[in-house]
Amino acid sequence: MDSNFALCAPVCRANSRFMQSIVFPEVMRYNSLKDGIEAESLRTLYVQFGEEYANFSIGLFQMKPTFAVQVEEKAKQLLPDSIYKELQLSYETTDKESIRANRVERLQDNDWQLVYLTAFVCICNEIYKDKKFETTTEKLQWYATVYNAGFNKSETYISKKTQEDNFYLQQNMPDKKFKYAAIAAWFYKK
Repeated sequence: MDSNFALCAPVCRANSRFMQSIVFPEVMRYNSLKDGIEAESLRTLYVQFGEEYANFSIGLFQMKPTFAVQVEEKAKQLLPDSIYKELQLSYETTDKESIRANRVERLQDNDWQLVYLTAFVCICNEIYKDKKFETTTEKLQWYATVYNAGFNKSETYISKKTQEDNFYLQQNMPDKKFKYAAIAAWFYKK
């Protein structure tokens, strides 16, 4: 998968290690067997009824359908047409149920998850183009926190979350939380 990161990195003007670091905490926590069982059971609910009934983390990077929708919408709004077309995020249908089915299929595919991650970094580059980061690590921690918390959060909220222990590495350890941003930074520096 490293070569795929290397292919995508130039699209969003980032290096592949930076991109890998954003999702590293999710990859650490990923369980393919559990993911497969959950995906199949929740897929039907999501496809038929939408995110109000099922919004679940799926795939290696643990992306949720609502995250994919946000990326699709923001990419269309904020990115140059050339990049938007290269990412191929649009759908060939307008039927909402078909789009949801296609979205879940995409999210179950590692290559598509990488496309969404690439779009995410491109979008962050656009949204935060005027924000001054002292170091690349600080920028990474910010992007990783946005990835974990969501685009719809304020800068104050994101800043606070970069310092909070709010991420469970294992679901069977509910009392032990870590800083998502710190885990991403650790991987980036190692």
